[in-house]
Amino acid sequence: MDLKSLFAGLLSRVQRMPPPPPPPGFYLTGPAVDPPEPIVDIPDDAPRAVVGGVYAITYRDSSGRLSKRTITVHEFIGLGDDVLIAAYCQLRAAKRQFYASRILEFTDLQTGEVIDEPEDILWLFRPDDTSVALRNHGGSLALLVAIGRVDGRLAAKERAVVAEWLVSRAGPGVLDLGRIDRHIARLRPDVETLDLAIESLAAAPREEIAEILKAAERVARADGKVVAEEVAFIRDMNRQLGLAG
Repeated sequence: MDLKSLFAGLLSRVQRMPPPPPPPGFYLTGPAVDPPEPIVDIPDDAPRAVVGGVYAITYRDSSGRLSKRTITVHEFIGLGDDVLIAAYCQLRAAKRQFYASRILEFTDLQTGEVIDEPEDILWLFRPDDTSVALRNHGGSLALLVAIGRVDGRLAAKERAVVAEWLVSRAGPGVLDLGRIDRHIARLRPDVETLDLAIESLAAAPREEIAEILKAAERVARADGKVVAEEVAFIRDMNRQLGLAG
């Protein structure tokens, strides 16, 4: 079985799951490595758009035409005072790019929050340490979350392993652990996001591939049970990425 077939199997199980309620809080327990300092829990009063997020937007193109789109974010590209958003567009069923400054209304489909003030919309895309960490590692996060959701739910211990991995990769900075956990809990990767994640991983250094595969194994075991799909997925990733023993 190839990785795309495995992704499809993972996704079919993820999509059948009802959205979980927002977790009341987040606690790191027994990290595998010492996390970078300082780390603080900041009140979630400044939402940010993140890689893997699914949003509805009202967009004005360069000709002034308005359209409503549902997008899954793949990448953010800074352009001085503006941000170029690379995303999968459901309306066009294709990858598209959007300028943040041309978004007239922004709806987070996970939370239902609607933002329609231009300065507030631009704020969504301005980086802080947490949003940079989520954006830089969005593909790998999606991959780890997909593995955790194979058995029908993403347990708190699985979320903690994913968060610990992100903290270990993020480098120095002030990270909002509550926001990270809420993002992980809401994340439901689609095929396009997972395809991009595996393409990026395949081009990474061998050591980085090995680290993400080790993290995948920790996620699979975190809830105390390992299902057959998780074993097959990780085994085939090892084989197709050239790390099989």
